[in-house]
Amino acid sequence: MATASVKKSRPIQSDLKNLLLISSKIPSPAVLLAAVKSQVVVVQYQYEESTLQTLRHKIDKSLQGKKIALIGALLHGQPGKCNITGRDNKVKKYI
Repeated sequence: MATASVKKSRPIQSDLKNLLLISSKIPSPAVLLAAVKSQVVVVQYQYEESTLQTLRHKIDKSLQGKKIALIGALLHGQPGKCNITGRDNKVKKYI
């Protein structure tokens, strides 16, 4: 008896977008924005006023349900430390 295998449909790689987060702490973002390719969704946010939850909401709104292949983040920090938002210093798990 032959069995049929069902393949799950996956998005075609070219349909996926890339996400780039840019903190307001990054100087001269206009130079970076000029170099961004069309498949990149850019989310700029205000470091001092953002929480992880408001940043997540802004990302969800910008993606409009699209799937992403890669995430890049332009943040500031010190050696061994990366600062994402200024309003909460807690590590939160969003799964």
